[in-house]
Amino acid sequence: METLKRLVLRTSSERRNLPSGRIIEVPAWVIHFPPALPDRLPSDATYWKQPHRTLPGSYLNKPLVDVEGEPLFGELAIARWLERDGWDAVWVDSYHSSKKNNLFWRNLPDRSEPFDLSSAPIAYNAYLQIYSINNGVGGFFDVLAWKQDRVVYIEYKGAGDRPNKNETRWLDSALTASVAETDLYFVLH
Repeated sequence: METLKRLVLRTSSERRNLPSGRIIEVPAWVIHFPPALPDRLPSDATYWKQPHRTLPGSYLNKPLVDVEGEPLFGELAIARWLERDGWDAVWVDSYHSSKKNNLFWRNLPDRSEPFDLSSAPIAYNAYLQIYSINNGVGGFFDVLAWKQDRVVYIEYKGAGDRPNKNETRWLDSALTASVAETDLYFVLH
């Protein structure tokens, strides 16, 4: 995570009051990713290998940031920087996921197919354990990363993004699943 940490402008913590009554402080790193140009996916962007399926507007309205000339969503930018230090990482797209179809991305949805998380047992088992306790994907932190036997969870808060009830419920579920507080992070734009 050293490459990502080098981008940090300021550190702080995010205090959360969890539904269980527990209060935790999660490390927060302020990172300003430069905007990509163009700063959004094109309005006619389609799912990879599915030219008849236009991407939902929620993907098209999501800002792109620049990672050394590569336009990415902020969540994928975090994953890309982690990969430089030998981590594997995915964006957990909880907004477009459902009980039948969980979406994990390693690249933009107009350039890739969803990643099959079951091909990475340590990440998949960690995901399933929290998913089961949480009764779904709602609130799951945006980036799930793993390296050897360690799994970390990073919530990305882009401009205007605010905490929500699903997030605090997910934090409670993660801690119930024995996720260490030291494996939880916020990245604030």
